[in-house]
Amino acid sequence: MVAKIFPFVKKHAVVFISIGIIIFAAFFVSLNGVGLWDLQQKQNDDDCQDYSSDAGKVIKGAGGAWTTKGTRAYKTAKAIFQYWVSHGLSGAQAAGIIGNVAGAEDPTFSPGQEEIGGGGGQGFYQFTPTSGDESVNQRYTKRFGKWTVKGEGDFVRTDHRYKGAYEQFLHASKGKSPAECAYLWETIYERPASVAATKVQRQSAAQKAYRMFGGAKYKGKNSLLGGAAKGASDAASSGDDDCDNGGDGGAVHGDIAKTALRYIGWFHYEQSHGESYIGSVKHPNKNGVTDCSGFVWFALAKAGYKVPANMGWYTKTMEQDAKGAHHWLHAIPKSKARRGDIIIVNQGGGSGDDGHTAILLEKYHGNSTRIVEEGGTGGDGGVNKSTIGPAFGSLLNGGSVTFARAIKK
Repeated sequence: MVAKIFPFVKKHAVVFISIGIIIFAAFFVSLNGVGLWDLQQKQNDDDCQDYSSDAGKVIKGAGGAWTTKGTRAYKTAKAIFQYWVSHGLSGAQAAGIIGNVAGAEDPTFSPGQEEIGGGGGQGFYQFTPTSGDESVNQRYTKRFGKWTVKGEGDFVRTDHRYKGAYEQFLHASKGKSPAECAYLWETIYERPASVAATKVQRQSAAQKAYRMFGGAKYKGKNSLLGGAAKGASDAASSGDDDCDNGGDGGAVHGDIAKTALRYIGWFHYEQSHGESYIGSVKHPNKNGVTDCSGFVWFALAKAGYKVPANMGWYTKTMEQDAKGAHHWLHAIPKSKARRGDIIIVNQGGGSGDDGHTAILLEKYHGNSTRIVEEGGTGGDGGVNKSTIGPAFGSLLNGGSVTFARAIKK
C-alpha cells in the first residue's frame, strides 16, 4: 500500500505542496489576526481599566504622555481621577484637579516631582515649605512614607494646612464645569504668582481628563465626603455631573421651543461635537459639553425633527443646507420667522467663533427678539435665554443672517 501511495504523492507533489502552503498561511493569519485583535482589544479595554488599586503604590510602566493610554503617566492620571471620585468628588471636580497637575505642575505625573523652576514644592499638589511650616514635606513622609496617589490625596484632605482650601474648593466647585473647576483649584488651592499665565493650559487639560476618564458618569456624593461635606452645599447637587440615566428635562414632541426651554441651565459650552459629549438624545447628561449648533441639533432631535447623525453639522453647513439641499432645514424670509424657528449667523467660514445659532422664542421683530441658546451671552455656562442683539453681537455686523425652519421626520 505504501509503495502505491508514494508514487501517487510524488506525481501530485505540486498539488500537495500548494495545499500545504494554503493551510499554513490560513493558520498563520488566523493566529496573527487573533494576536492583533487581542492587542487592539487590550488597548481599547484601557478605557475602562480601574487603576484605583494602584493609588497606594508607586505606579510602574513606560514613560510617555499622560494622554496616551498605557503609559505610566496615563495610569497615574487615571488613578488620581479614580481616587478623587471614590472620595465623593464629581467627575468635573476630579478633572479640574488633574488639569492643574497636567497643565502646569507636572505633565509627567511623577508622584514625588519637585517644583519645576525651584521653590521647594513637591508632589502632585506641590506641598511647599513656607515660613512657619518649613517641614511640610517631612510631615508628609512621616505619615505616608512613599509618594503615592493615595498618600498625597489623603494629605490634601486631612493635613491642617491644606484641609481648609480643599473644603473651600468643594463648596465653590459644586455643579461647575471641568474648566471652571480647574480655575477654582488654581485660585483656591494652588494660588500661583500669576493665575493668567497657565489658566488656559490647566483648563484645557481638565477638559481632556473629563472626556478621557468618563467624567460625565460621576456625580458628587456627600456621603463619601465625610466631614468635608459640611463645607459643600447640597443646594447645587441635583444633577451634578450625573449620566442622568433616569430621565431628563423632557421633550414636547413637535414643539422645538418648549423642548429647548426644558433644558435651561443644562450642558457646558465647549466647541466639541458629538452626541456622546452630552450623553445621548434619549438620556442626556446635564453636565455634558456642546456648542451652539450642538444644542440646536439636540433640541430638534429631541422634539422629533430631522437632524444629521452625531451632530454632523455646524453653523456654515446649517446655512448651506437651509439654502440648498434641505435635508434638515429650509430657509425662510425673516418676515415669516416665528417661535421655534432657527437663526443662523456666519462670518467667513462660520466655524468656531465665526458663527452662532439659536432658537427663536417668539415671532422675529429685530435684535430684541427673544431666543434660547447655548453659549452666546451665557458664556461657558449652560443653555440660556437671551435676545438676538447681545447674543450674536459683532457677528451681525456684516455677517450672513439666515432664518430656517426645521423639517419634520
